[in-house]
Amino acid sequence: MAANLSDAEEGQIGQRTEFDAFNDKNIRNRFVQKVYSILSAQFLLTFAICAVCIFVESVKTYIQMNMWPMMTALVVYFVTGIMIMCCNKLQRTVPWNYILLTMLTISMSIMLGVLCAFADLQAVFLAAGITFAATLAISLFSCWTKFDFTKLIWIAAICGFVLCITGFIMIFNRNNLAQTIYSGGGALLVMLYLAIDTQLIMGGKRFQISEEDYIFAALNLYLDIVQLFIFILRILQASK
Repeated sequence: MAANLSDAEEGQIGQRTEFDAFNDKNIRNRFVQKVYSILSAQFLLTFAICAVCIFVESVKTYIQMNMWPMMTALVVYFVTGIMIMCCNKLQRTVPWNYILLTMLTISMSIMLGVLCAFADLQAVFLAAGITFAATLAISLFSCWTKFDFTKLIWIAAICGFVLCITGFIMIFNRNNLAQTIYSGGGALLVMLYLAIDTQLIMGGKRFQISEEDYIFAALNLYLDIVQLFIFILRILQASK
């Protein structure tokens, strides 16, 4: 959700020499197109896997009866996520960056497919529609507004940490009202993440992402949108 920590800690994001060429409009546009092309491929893969989990009855029944696909996907997700986020060399080296991103996308898609298999089908479609509309609105607003959301990057990070701690507590709280409030707060925070990450990619603000970090940028947007979908689905499920 943030720019690379090594750059952020130096307080020189958007000011270092390596970013001077990246401020060129044509270079920035090519970077944005590349990021959103990767993001589109990720969601095509995610939709395909989720569709199999939802509409193929034999697969749906199997994942409802067995936990190992979910647990395996969770392990792969964390391992690949740590490798991408913490190792700049792997993140920027072809083809390893694409391989890791594909593995992470597949693992997240499986977890999302399992979640959808247990959820009400109508709620899944409604959550997907709301997520699409919200993502489109936030992305367009982030591009057109003069307000610099990237200045809120550390506030958002702190709120995210608090949300994670609250999430562990909510595991033991099955109250629908509490779940709805938590999910609503999570959805609002993820919307802020999406606005920040969009401006980090588009550039022209206080912070921006390096041209070489297209995998990192696409992954941030992907996780923002997936998390937004999950929070909205939880709200719809809790309201039933």
